Amino acid sequence: MKKLLTVFICLFVFTGAAVAQPSDRPLLRVQLSDNSPLALAIDGRYYKKHGTALVIGDLPQGKHHVKVYSYYVSKRGTAHADLLYESNIRTKRGTFTNCLVDAKTGYATISVRELTDNDFREAPAQRSNDYSADNVYGDNSNTGSAVSNNDYKGAVPDNALNAGDMDALKAKVNAKITDGDKLKLLEESLKSRSYYTDQVGIIMTWVNFESTRLDFAKWAYDHVIDKKNYLSLEKQFTFKSSKEEFESFVNSAR
Repeated sequence: MKKLLTVFICLFVFTGAAVAQPSDRPLLRVQLSDNSPLALAIDGRYYKKHGTALVIGDLPQGKHHVKVYSYYVSKRGTAHADLLYESNIRTKRGTFTNCLVDAKTGYATISVRELTDNDFREAPAQRSNDYSADNVYGDNSNTGSAVSNNDYKGAVPDNALNAGDMDALKAKVNAKITDGDKLKLLEESLKSRSYYTDQVGIIMTWVNFESTRLDFAKWAYDHVIDKKNYLSLEKQFTFKSSKEEFESFVNSAR
């Protein structure tokens, strides 16, 4: 009888642990500030689900490379994704991490708290085993980041920026304090390089003021490989005057 009781207790403890285990795993929730649809890639894997918020429940504890894309379908039924945010996010066991990405600037606000039972009500997004994020979103290995709507079919210039170049440049820019110094560094570093529209968009988030973003976007135009995509950067600006000035510049430069 004592033996049966011991087995029963062990079974009860095991079952309780199995039930409690899911609540101990990290959860990551990603959404855009304007509640528009997004798509997501983590550690090089694309998540099949699209929506206004995605909850990821299959991540182990630790640091993960996250790419957040604005997602939309054109009138022709073609899906497009524009890279808004790319960075490393660390998850911890038993916590809920919320990543809110500003749909205009690409900046992210990240908050962490303890898990609750309510956190598991939303179905987690599942990874695709068929495609990597780079293939699904047309990432170009020579650019180091996703090329939004990139239908450029020509040869990639030898002086095109790659992922290592972007990382090194970002570190240098972050070391500068004022936007004037940042812009001067960017112009000096990039004057003999080529890059894609989406890379310009990422670099624009490295400066603080909209006027500086506008100055850089206008300066960078001559060096861009996929010029016909350049107007897509208009969404990087908040003020109507900046949008109009940028659009006028691009139209006149073509």
